[in-house]
Amino acid sequence: MHKNIKINSVARSTQYSKVFAAHEVNTNTVTYKNNGMYHYEGGWPKDINMKEVEQTVRYRRKIEKDELYIHTMLQLLPAMEHCILQNNVCDIYEQYFNDIEATSLIQRTFSRTVNVYRDPLPMKRQITHISWSPDQGTRFAASYCNTDFKNIMNFSTTSYIWDIENPGSPFMTLKPFCPILTLEYSSKDNNVLVGGLMTGQVAFWDIRRGSEPNEVSLVNQSHRDPCDNVLWINSKTGTEFFSSSKDGQIKWWDTRKMKVPTETLVIDLEKTENQNVDHATGISALQFEPSMSSRFMCGLENGYFLLII
Repeated sequence: MHKNIKINSVARSTQYSKVFAAHEVNTNTVTYKNNGMYHYEGGWPKDINMKEVEQTVRYRRKIEKDELYIHTMLQLLPAMEHCILQNNVCDIYEQYFNDIEATSLIQRTFSRTVNVYRDPLPMKRQITHISWSPDQGTRFAASYCNTDFKNIMNFSTTSYIWDIENPGSPFMTLKPFCPILTLEYSSKDNNVLVGGLMTGQVAFWDIRRGSEPNEVSLVNQSHRDPCDNVLWINSKTGTEFFSSSKDGQIKWWDTRKMKVPTETLVIDLEKTENQNVDHATGISALQFEPSMSSRFMCGLENGYFLLII
């Protein structure tokens, strides 16, 4: 080791490759432009307005009187006739696949149950009416009523407003003093409902003020039989509705004065002038067209339809 001499490290590098040169050439670009013409209705002179019928008719008559017009048409007619005859030979409307049997759709239409809204009470009750709220159908009101009068002792008067996204529990419970046969949302306010009761009375709810009805009509001014039809009227105030029952009466109401009806119509088919409630025909269906505010139809128990103006 003493005989060896320590040499300092030296870094060296070498490269063995060919030298290349890169050159770029860019030619001058050429600009292109598309021009076209659309003949909407032939070629008219500048002084003729093609939208004026009188000017175009006058110009046609002038051209048709020209001698060159006849010679020009004689030259064009053979070519046009040749094209027409070709169209007659080939049926351009022919259906080529009529004899092929239509295959069934790969995906058939179906429906599925999304949610189930169960009555919270253990007793079984009928749902007599369903009404959707006007706020894009996020809620609906369902009236529950047991129409079996034999079991009238075991009944509940509650009805419910459901939220379609929450089937587990009702959004709100309506608590009248007697069962509700029908419920209808107001088309102008999703917090307002009217209902027909088993006693023949009508009730008004504003759910912002609680579960109990805010206004109820008087018994002696209401229907004699259970009120099973109520409909809102397309009025300016948005507070008017009318009701019907099997007693043969149609009553108009205003939610601002619910004690007595504003008008009453008795469906007595025997005596149209001197109407008698005792001879009235029961009303089984009631319908109202919003576009015709002065007309409505009612279906009677004897199978008749009445259009009332």
